[in-house]
Amino acid sequence: MKNLIYVSAAAGIASGLILPQAGELTAYIPYLIGLLLLVNFLDVRTPWNKLLRRELLVTLLLSAVVMPVVVYYILSSVFIEPYRIGLVLVACAPSGVLTLILYRFIPDSDYNLIFSNFLFTTFGSIFYIPLILMLLIPLSGTVQINTRDVLLQTAGLVLIPYFAGRFLRMVFSEDALSSIKKASRWIIVFLIYSIVTVSISSASQELVWDTSLIGLSAVVFSIYMIQGGLGYAIGYVIGDRSIRHTLALISSSRNTQIVLAVAVLNFSSLAVVPCVIGVIFHHVTNALWLWLFRK
Repeated sequence: MKNLIYVSAAAGIASGLILPQAGELTAYIPYLIGLLLLVNFLDVRTPWNKLLRRELLVTLLLSAVVMPVVVYYILSSVFIEPYRIGLVLVACAPSGVLTLILYRFIPDSDYNLIFSNFLFTTFGSIFYIPLILMLLIPLSGTVQINTRDVLLQTAGLVLIPYFAGRFLRMVFSEDALSSIKKASRWIIVFLIYSIVTVSISSASQELVWDTSLIGLSAVVFSIYMIQGGLGYAIGYVIGDRSIRHTLALISSSRNTQIVLAVAVLNFSSLAVVPCVIGVIFHHVTNALWLWLFRK
């Protein structure tokens, strides 16, 4: 399954670069992301008695405080404002949906922590992403955003798929849900391909293939690796092998689809570029952690 996901992402990148007309479908990205979340929520079982963990503070502080500040004031300071906005969005993205799938391939991973972190940061992002944008972006005076709209959009992207998934679990039998889940594997592959294709296509029209693009890619990769490295280091201090592996994975894995939708709905296409690059590195760094932890 993970190989198909990587292939679909790679194919989406190639398609986006050679099919510029796909960029006309940018308005559909939030709906595709919502459907992707819905499909993944179907497979989520909620261990409510194991949700609150001290380790959750690690990923929350990294995503909502540490990395946005480091990125805005240090890592992105040489770029124009739209790029800085996109880089901040990548830095504050919640943990990725794929952590719920990839944990199966990582020895000694802690599923309950992965699941509770996914819920905690995903629903938490409804509030902290608008707050971060409100606190950081007005400093430049060049971009004005409607925080209320961002709040409502992020809530819709997360809450509607979640409750739709809960509703389907109540309506359908276990046998029917099992059949839907099997079919959803191919749906996930198609959705990832479609999201990446449209994202790359819409951004490629604004890309200038120069050193700035290399710099953006380097900063995005740094965001992923710094967060993963900090997660691993903190896990080394506070927990065992499973905590180290899990914190590295969930800290590094960014759900850039959510912040991509926020960028598409609220900012210029240039702000979308770092989020698109983030979609690419999301898969690259996931593959890297899988390789490191399986050695």
